Amino acid sequence: MAGLLIAIAITVSGCGRIGFSALDADETTAHIALVQSTDGWSSSKVTSRSVTLDAAPKLDDLVIVAVSTSFTIPVSVTDSAGNSYQGVPSNPTVNSGSYCNILLYYARNATTTDTFTATVTGPSDDYLSVVVAEVAGTDPVAPLADNVRSAGMNASPMAGPIQSARDEALYFALLCHNDTRTTTMGSDYQVLEIPTETGATNSAMVTAYKLGDAHPTEVAAMMSQSDSWQMMLTAFE
Repeated sequence: MAGLLIAIAITVSGCGRIGFSALDADETTAHIALVQSTDGWSSSKVTSRSVTLDAAPKLDDLVIVAVSTSFTIPVSVTDSAGNSYQGVPSNPTVNSGSYCNILLYYARNATTTDTFTATVTGPSDDYLSVVVAEVAGTDPVAPLADNVRSAGMNASPMAGPIQSARDEALYFALLCHNDTRTTTMGSDYQVLEIPTETGATNSAMVTAYKLGDAHPTEVAAMMSQSDSWQMMLTAFE
């Protein structure tokens, strides 16, 4: 039909799969959408771990790199396009001692290359689990709105509340635990990538996300048994 404008937002239906949903034709602001994601993990101790996205990210999109380690922090993040990554304020500054650390890094206004590989490097050999995600529609200057990290010893991890100043923000959650467990996320969060949930000789991590509005937001999960855990929740707008 002549004059009909249809806008499309890309969303991820889980573990890197891409789906589409229609947007209102009269909306003029950029919509945040999770475009793609992938993961990798090491079953033995390594100094670095590289992960390659299935497709080259779009120029100026946000790239998120989530990391779980067992013994070492901090880590550094680089990629094949030469982007600079910054860590969120709630990244741990000392090793937890419970064989479970989570860290989050991001590159705003990312440059891109045909084969996009992100590499996480630690200060010494460690078990490394890595998730890389591309997000479209975020603020090019200050995409990180809020973040929080919590820790505990039980079967019910939770973090928050935090709040974005913008509706349709991306709330991104990551969880690590010590032993082998199975994790179920709260019903309003969609599981994104799970590099591994096997403990002992790995660094277990679960990631999940949702699009939420500008009001206090938290995340909760349930593990199959009690365990030492850390959980982080971030808001990108």
